[in-house]
Amino acid sequence: MAAPNILGLTTATGKTTYLTPSATTAVVLLQNAASSNTVLKINQIVAANVNGTNAVDCTVAVYTNGGVAQGRPLRVALPSRLRPQSQSRLMLR
Repeated sequence: MAAPNILGLTTATGKTTYLTPSATTAVVLLQNAASSNTVLKINQIVAANVNGTNAVDCTVAVYTNGGVAQGRPLRVALPSRLRPQSQSRLMLR
């Protein structure tokens, strides 16, 4: 992908996406092909566990087009019945 000029921005398109997983396998929440010439900015990722019994782990990772993880994936344990709160944010560095 050619380096897009993010300082000379001509269009900013907002998008909200969500996922309610039905399995425990990895899924892609946002796709961005190398040929799209698009930069994605993620402001917030919110995770909740509405299971009344079991705690779960939520893992967030960023992958290159070649499927290689960038940086260290973030894993957060979510206790049962954890509802999303506006103050809590998962930070991916």
